[in-house]
Amino acid sequence: MNFVDWFRAWLLAHPLKPPAEHDAACYTIEVMQRVRALHQPATRPAAILHWLSWPQLSFAAAVATMAVVLVTMVSLRHRTFQLARAVVQDARVIEALDESPLEPSTQEQDPELLAREAAFVDALQLAEVQPGASSSDEQWLEETVQLLEQLDEDVPPDSSGSAS
Repeated sequence: MNFVDWFRAWLLAHPLKPPAEHDAACYTIEVMQRVRALHQPATRPAAILHWLSWPQLSFAAAVATMAVVLVTMVSLRHRTFQLARAVVQDARVIEALDESPLEPSTQEQDPELLAREAAFVDALQLAEVQPGASSSDEQWLEETVQLLEQLDEDVPPDSSGSAS
C-alpha cells in the first residue's frame, strides 16, 4: 500500500470535523491576545525577585569579596615594595656616610662629658622654673642671676631699674 491510499483510508476512518461555532474574528482576537501576552515584559516585582534570589546574591557577594581582597593585596604589595626601597636607600646613605647605626659614639662613652651635659641640663631645667613658683619677684630675679652666673652668661645691665 502506498502513502496516498493509506492517507485516504485514514481520513475516512478519522474524518475532519470543523468546529461547531467557527468565528474567524473571535479566533483572531484570541490568537492576538496570546501573542501579546508572550511579548509583554515581566512585571517589575517578579523581575526584581528573580534577581534577588539567594544564588545570585551569594555569587555577587563572593565576587565583591574577591575584588576587595585582590585590591587590598595589590596595595599591600605596592606598599611593601616602597618600604623595601626606602630601607635599601637608607642603608646606602648610612654606608656612604661610613657610620654604623649600631656602634655607640665615642662621646657617649666619655664620663666627664656626660657629667658636664647632665649639669648643664639641670641648670637649664632650673632656669625654666616659672616665676609663680617663688614667693616674690625679687627672689625670682636673684635665682635667675645665680643661674646665669653658673652658665657663665653675662647679666644684662638693668637700664630701666624695673624688675622686668
